[in-house]
Amino acid sequence: MRRFVTLSVALTIAGPACAGGGAETNWDPDAIVFGDRQEFDVEDGVFRVAVNPDGDRYAVRRDDTVCIVGFGAESESDVDEVCSDPARGPSIEGGSWSNDGDGFAWTDDLTRLLLEPDVSVLAPGTGDFDVLTDDGVDDVSGDDGTPFIDQAPFFGPDDVVHFFRTTDLDDRPELTRIDDEGEVEEVDGVRLPRNSFVLAAPRRVDDDRWALVYRSFERDKSAIAVIDVAEGSIDTIELDEPAYLLDVNEDSAIVVSADALARADTAEAFSIVPLAGGRARTLDADLDDGEVPRAAGFSPDGSFVVLAVDARNAEPDDTRLVSVPLDEDGRSGDPSVLLTVEEFSDDAPDDVNLFGVDAFGSIIWTDDGRLVFGADNERLVVIETTPG
Repeated sequence: MRRFVTLSVALTIAGPACAGGGAETNWDPDAIVFGDRQEFDVEDGVFRVAVNPDGDRYAVRRDDTVCIVGFGAESESDVDEVCSDPARGPSIEGGSWSNDGDGFAWTDDLTRLLLEPDVSVLAPGTGDFDVLTDDGVDDVSGDDGTPFIDQAPFFGPDDVVHFFRTTDLDDRPELTRIDDEGEVEEVDGVRLPRNSFVLAAPRRVDDDRWALVYRSFERDKSAIAVIDVAEGSIDTIELDEPAYLLDVNEDSAIVVSADALARADTAEAFSIVPLAGGRARTLDADLDDGEVPRAAGFSPDGSFVVLAVDARNAEPDDTRLVSVPLDEDGRSGDPSVLLTVEEFSDDAPDDVNLFGVDAFGSIIWTDDGRLVFGADNERLVVIETTPG
């Protein structure tokens, strides 16, 4: 079911909205205007989806198939739903959307099922489904042939599919791509350490760079890898503990502690990591006792973090979205309220819980101003925003 509402309360406009003419947009939290709001019921739960970069459709696993669901008639291709053929334990968490939002790639779930994972792609506009690296091998044991273990697919420049491949779990995964003729070829110079697993889908930094978080069991270390596909290079920033990557901009990454997420104790779990190197800094939203951050993402210009704050165990219940400004070193500035529950929901505050739009707690805020987050693990909230 789709609901369409116009927000009755908008933030104060600090000045006239910039439009065209090369004028700079102002994503200052005090200048943003919040407009039309829509809500979409997600019967599978928002924990199990992956929203595309345009914020108008999502991928979801249903039993052994992957389905792509459009948010409604406003989506460019008017896609309601398309599904893949049955697969062996597809992993939505490790899947990635194409840069134009018109394709979704994933692999089988290696870490839980020890399958020999292949890269698959589903295109919502046409419904085309293709297994790109099917070699007829079913598991990683090698009993039925050499296993090509593929993980962390992403769409590089020109939407060419890339992924990491190894033939042995103890070897170093190598960056690999599908060329114009559908052949698999290695990208020289880009490898992860031995016995490494990518913990979540890679994220696009800019036109040439992608970032991911991996865990090396041989080194007992986790790190962010920033991959320059054009140059064939990789830079790493070590982390103090395993983490999931939620969002990136050109300068920083937002990560959440994997251990804290597993314990459902995320009070100090969200951190900012400079991509140029440097230590992770805990995201400080100056929360009261009983208030817990649940999801995070960057603003469209990367100048601040939007944080979903769950205040169910606080008095009063001020569940809300807040903005947290960042300095050039990733230090948190003074937070401010971005939206209260009353401003984005018709339900009473005590009845609303906030979530991200995937298993890790990501908030999507697209370049053209579409803000997407989860509510009550059963619906997606989509708000059109305009910079001042």
